Amino acid sequence: MPRLLHYALPLSLNADAYLQWAVQTGFRYFPSGRKSVVVLLVEFAAKQPIRLRDAAWSRALKGAGLQISDWYDGYHYAKVTASAGKLPAQLATLQKLGATCFELADPSGIMATPFSSLAITSSAQGPDTVLGIVDDGCPFAHRHYLDRAPTQRTPAVRFVWDQGRLVPGNLGTPLAYGVAYLQADLQAFVQMATTANGTIDEDSAYMRSGLPSLRGASSHGAQVLSHATGNARDSTPAMLLQRSDIAFVQLPADALDDPSGNWLDHYALDGIHAVRTYAEKGFANPASRVVINLSYGRQTGPHDGSSNFEKAVDEITIKAATDGYYLKVVVPSGNSHRLRSHAEFDLNQGGGVIDWCVAPDSQLPSYLEVWLPTGTSMATLDVSLTSPAEETIPSGHTSNDGTAWVSDLPVCGNPAKTVIRMVIAPTARRPESGTPVAPLAVSGR
Repeated sequence: MPRLLHYALPLSLNADAYLQWAVQTGFRYFPSGRKSVVVLLVEFAAKQPIRLRDAAWSRALKGAGLQISDWYDGYHYAKVTASAGKLPAQLATLQKLGATCFELADPSGIMATPFSSLAITSSAQGPDTVLGIVDDGCPFAHRHYLDRAPTQRTPAVRFVWDQGRLVPGNLGTPLAYGVAYLQADLQAFVQMATTANGTIDEDSAYMRSGLPSLRGASSHGAQVLSHATGNARDSTPAMLLQRSDIAFVQLPADALDDPSGNWLDHYALDGIHAVRTYAEKGFANPASRVVINLSYGRQTGPHDGSSNFEKAVDEITIKAATDGYYLKVVVPSGNSHRLRSHAEFDLNQGGGVIDWCVAPDSQLPSYLEVWLPTGTSMATLDVSLTSPAEETIPSGHTSNDGTAWVSDLPVCGNPAKTVIRMVIAPTARRPESGTPVAPLAVSGR
C-alpha cells in the first residue's frame, strides 16, 4: 500500500516539492560526495530586496552558514549556498530576512560567490557593446572572431567563464567554481596555436584552453554565436558597432544533463550576472549596450514567464533600464522537439490518462509536473500515478518502497496556483564507487 506523505520541511517555509523530496530522501539519489552543500534559488519579498552591504544582514547570513554573491545585492532573486544538514534552520533565517520562496537549484556543492573582485582587465578603455552568450562550446579562435591584422590576432571573445572547469592550466583565473579566461589568456591560446606561416590551428587552441564541446566539427555555442554576430550566412557579416566584446559563459555538464532543468537556472542566472558585471564594472567606462543570449530552457516549470528564474531575468533588465543603460536578455520562445514531452487535458471533460515511459537505465531521477488552472481545488480532482508493478499512488503519498513520490503544493511564489509533482527515483545505479545503496525504481510504463 502507498504511504501517506509526510513533508520533511514545514509547509510554512514555502519550500518547493523538489527540495522537499531531496530532504525527505536524504539527497541519496544525487551524485555521491556532493550532498553537504545545497544551492537554492530564493525569492525575497517585493519590499525587502537583498541587502548584502547591511552589517546586520551579513552577520545573519554568516552566522547561519549561508552565502550569497554580492552580484545579487539589491535584487529580489538570488542563488544561495546552504548546507544540507542545516536546511530547516537556514531557511528560517532567510525567511526572517524576507525570503518568501525556496527552490532546489542544485544539490551540487557549487559555491555561491563566483567572483566579485576579479580584475577583468587592466585597460581603462572598454567596449561600447557587449554580446553575452550563455551556451556550450565557444569557438574563440575562429577567423570570424579574430582581428584581421596578422600580427595582432586579437580575439573578439575577450571573456570566457568555464563554469565546469575544476583545475586550470597555466592560464586562466580560478574562481570559487570554474575558471575565467580574460583577453590576455585567450590571445595567448591563439598565439600559441599560430603556425610559422600565420595559420591558426584551431584544434590546438581549443585543446590548450580545455574548454569542452570544441573537439567536434561543430558545437551548439558556435551555431548560436554565428547567428548572434551575423556570420551564419554566406553574405557579408553584420558590422558591429565600434568596439564590441563577446563574453561567453560555458555551461557545465550538470546544467545541460539534469532532466528537470532546475540546475540550469542558477548557472544561467550567474552567467547573466557575470556578463552584466563584465560590461558594467570591468572597465572605467561601462558598456552602453549589453545583449545576452540564452538558448537553453528548462524542461519543467510553468512555461509562461512566471517562474522565479524568468522573473529574476526580468528584474535584471528592468533594473538596468532604471540605472540608465541598455541590457536585454534573449531567451528561447519554444522548441518543437519538446512537444512529445507535453500533454494537455480539459478538466471539464474529465481529464485524461497518459503513458509515462521511464527508461531502465536512468541514473538520475525522472520528473513529471501537472500544472493546474488558477483557483483549481485538489478536492475536485482525482490524481494518481500507477507503477509498472500496478501500485497506484494517489497525490499526497509515496510508493511503498519510497521510490515514487506524488505531491501537490502551492506554486512557489504563486500560492493561488497548485502544481502536482511526480518524482521517480533512478532505475539504475551510477558506476562510480561510493554510490550509496538506495532502492531503485521500477522501469516501464
